[in-house]
Amino acid sequence: GDGKIDILFLDIRDGWTGGAYMAGYFSLIDQILDNENSNKRDMIYIDTYPSIYRGTDSYNSKGAQETISHEYQHLIHYNYDKDEETWVNEGLSVYAQYLCGFGVENVSGYLADTNRDLTEIVSNLEGTINEEVIKDYQKLGLFTFYLWEQYGDDFIKNLVQSPRKGISGIDDALGTINSNDTFRDILENFALANYINDRTVNEKYGYLNEQKEIQAVLHEDHFQYPVRNEDLSLKEYAYKYIQFSSADSLKVKFDGDNIVVKAVEYGIDFVGIKDVETGVVFSEGKFGKSVSRVIFVVINSSRSKTSFSYDGTAIQSNLVLDLGYDDGTPDPFSGEAYFLGFGDFTPGFGWAVKFTSPSDAAKILNARMYIYSSEQEEFEFHIWDDKGFNNSPGEDVITPITVTPPAIGEMWITIDLTPYENELTNLSGSFYAGVVHPGMSSIYIGLDNSQPYLDNTWALFGPSSVTSGWYQMDHLAIY
Repeated sequence: GDGKIDILFLDIRDGWTGGAYMAGYFSLIDQILDNENSNKRDMIYIDTYPSIYRGTDSYNSKGAQETISHEYQHLIHYNYDKDEETWVNEGLSVYAQYLCGFGVENVSGYLADTNRDLTEIVSNLEGTINEEVIKDYQKLGLFTFYLWEQYGDDFIKNLVQSPRKGISGIDDALGTINSNDTFRDILENFALANYINDRTVNEKYGYLNEQKEIQAVLHEDHFQYPVRNEDLSLKEYAYKYIQFSSADSLKVKFDGDNIVVKAVEYGIDFVGIKDVETGVVFSEGKFGKSVSRVIFVVINSSRSKTSFSYDGTAIQSNLVLDLGYDDGTPDPFSGEAYFLGFGDFTPGFGWAVKFTSPSDAAKILNARMYIYSSEQEEFEFHIWDDKGFNNSPGEDVITPITVTPPAIGEMWITIDLTPYENELTNLSGSFYAGVVHPGMSSIYIGLDNSQPYLDNTWALFGPSSVTSGWYQMDHLAIY
């Protein structure tokens, strides 16, 4: 009650030997005057080692400043609501970091794993920080950032000051700004925004500021029919994305309790959203014509885990073939290495895989790659003819496509090639698909040995190499 905030800088004994560590905390015990362990003051604790000093001659206080903004929100919030639910409190503290000028969280881990209960956070009471904890902080920070962009400063202020907890507190804060939305409305719009991310479609389906480029990762990607998936689990207040493409006259039926399903339809120059009734066949006659693909967003709007099933059919006037040499899982090729790459500082280097068209009338619809990305590095995707020296990759068949991985880590990515239908129809003989790294950082490609056709894989050594050009894989040594 002295009107002062005390900040204690100390080496928090978290056993740090490298990696994640406990950067700071707020202890509610200090707010309890008759507790013998209380410091009886408004107080937060900030780590010094390794937050500020790591045993070298350099010091960096930025991380500690960011932690102060995070823990200060907890202190403020406690004075309004001593029993706020953890997920709301932590989300507001991550938002406080942004408010104080420290930027937004990288949310790629969460966007690759959206089947996470929005109202829960993995416990880290022992001070350990792991990948699951980080994903939950990304989730809560992004959700609170979305709330702020949609409803403004007054909403955030009223949410902090509301005596109601969790979802009830959010609904209460919405009422104070005269909004007719509910938490359930927000959950549905949040799920749509994290994939569509385009406010020209609807202002609720995208971001204005630093998160305007993000996009969630698909959970399922169907282009061969019929399709049947049963008993897919969906956690409380979580959601999944399921894509259908490459056919005509789509019909899909979803079954499940407590789920909301939205169809996001993509055409050449439009994006449309439709409600999907469970237990009833959803039919889209324009599929394969003006609608090129449909992403179904399946949302669990209840406090209980659920499961759902779906089946889909579509007319495929032409046989859709999946050309590939792998079994879907990368294999170790050197020690425990599963991914192949040139490393950093290799602009102009790349990889290509040779394919043979099954028919002179064939059309390439999309390309799928299993990659590892450490920092969402941009790369160029190419389709080349086979008219280079010694039948190596030759000229580009299409304009190279710049691709940004949607997340950090390993993942399948699908590159839609339907906009290049004119160039990729009636592509006879052999062709190459692959990547070139335009910058100083590179992605890594999963390697599979189930069908060891080394002569189909080619490496491109860039202009900085004394032996620049294309080389077959079986002529190379891997280190």
